[in-house]
Amino acid sequence: MPSTYEVLERSFINGQLYEKGAKIVLEIDGHGGNLKLVDAGDADGDERDAIIAELKALGVDVDKRTGLEKLRAKLAEVKGE
Repeated sequence: MPSTYEVLERSFINGQLYEKGAKIVLEIDGHGGNLKLVDAGDADGDERDAIIAELKALGVDVDKRTGLEKLRAKLAEVKGE
């Protein structure tokens, strides 16, 4: 099951460079010292933040007010899925 993690230090994860403070959604068994598990309090907000961070890492600038479904579609488009 995917979980949201906060990047604690600049790191390459799955071939992408993430800056400190970025939130990413990963499905992993265990995490290293460069990631911190984020509480599941606001899952939609966390996923939105993670997608925006991933899009920024891919060089795509998006408006933070964009809906979650549109962000998911944009990410899939950029990744070629």
